[in-house]
Amino acid sequence: MMVENEFGTGFVPDIPRDTDYVFTGAEAFDWDKGFDIEQKIREEIGAYSYKLKPNNQERSSSCVAQAWDKYGEVKYLLNKKKEINFSPRWTYANIHLPNGGAYIYNGGEWLKNHGLIPNDIFPSEPMTEEHLRDKRPYLDGTGPEFELWQQLMNKGKLFGVMRNIDLFAKAIRENDGLVFGVLGSNNGTWLKEFPIPPVDINSVQWGHALYAGKAKKINGKKYIGVLNSWGNIGDKGWQWLSEDYINVTFAHSGWTWSPVIGEIKDIQLYKDIDAYIKINNIRWTKTAEWAKIKEHFMTDLSRGNYYDYLQYSKNYN
Repeated sequence: MMVENEFGTGFVPDIPRDTDYVFTGAEAFDWDKGFDIEQKIREEIGAYSYKLKPNNQERSSSCVAQAWDKYGEVKYLLNKKKEINFSPRWTYANIHLPNGGAYIYNGGEWLKNHGLIPNDIFPSEPMTEEHLRDKRPYLDGTGPEFELWQQLMNKGKLFGVMRNIDLFAKAIRENDGLVFGVLGSNNGTWLKEFPIPPVDINSVQWGHALYAGKAKKINGKKYIGVLNSWGNIGDKGWQWLSEDYINVTFAHSGWTWSPVIGEIKDIQLYKDIDAYIKINNIRWTKTAEWAKIKEHFMTDLSRGNYYDYLQYSKNYN
C-alpha cells in the first residue's frame, strides 16, 4: 500500500500582499443544508449522475496548478455546460518556483490573466516534474499558438479568504469553490476519507494545495470537502477536512474567484460606492475609513466581496 510521501505535493506558503482583495461573505452559511458543487453541476447541466474526476499529479510538485485546473474546469462547466479536460501543465510551467512547487496566488493569477488551454492541445502527461515545467510547444517544434480557448477567469477578481471554516464554506457556496493549502504529515490518514492534521508543527512533512467544493456537518462537526489531486483516494478523490484542521495553523488562507466585479448588474452599485467615496472625501489614510465603506454597503456589496482599501487608493489619493 502506498503512503502519503509517495504522492506529489508542492504547496509553498505565500505572504499576502497589501493590494489583495478580501472575501468576507455576507449571508451566513447554513451548515445543516450544506453545499455540494457536484450537486449544483448536476442540476445546472441536467446530468444527475455527474461526478468530478480527480486529477493525479503523481510524484510532481504541481498541486497548485492541479487545484486551480480543477477550479477552472468547474467554472467552465457551469458557464459553458460542457466538460473539457484542461492542462495543469499550462499553469505549472509558468508559475513553478526554482526548487519546485508554487504559490497559490500565482496559479490563480495566471488563469485569471491567461485563461485555460485544453489538455489535448498542451498535454500534461507524463506527470513528471520535468515535463510539467516545460513551456515549449508540444508537437513538431511548432505546436499550438497558445490560443486561449476561453477567458472566463479574467471577468472577475481573486479574493483572499482568511483561514476560517465558515468563510471557506461561504466562498465555496458563493463562488463555486476555492483553493487553499494545508500542511500535512505521513500519518496514514491522507489516503482515506478523513485526513487528520499533524501532531504538532515539528511533525509537518509537506504542504499541499487542494480544490475545495463542498461543505457540510458530519456528526455535528463542520467539514470542508476537498478534491485531492492524488487520483482515486478517499471517496472517489474527495476527502473531508474538519474544523479541527481548518481553524488551526495546519491550514492556510485560501483564494476564491468571483465574477461579480465588472458584471452589468453591479455597475450602479459601484457608481454608488464611487459617489460615497467622493462625497465623504475618503482619502484612504486609515483602515478605519475603509471600515466605514464596508459598514455602509454591508448588505449588498457584491454578495460580501469587498474591494481592499488599497485598491481604491490608486484612484482617490
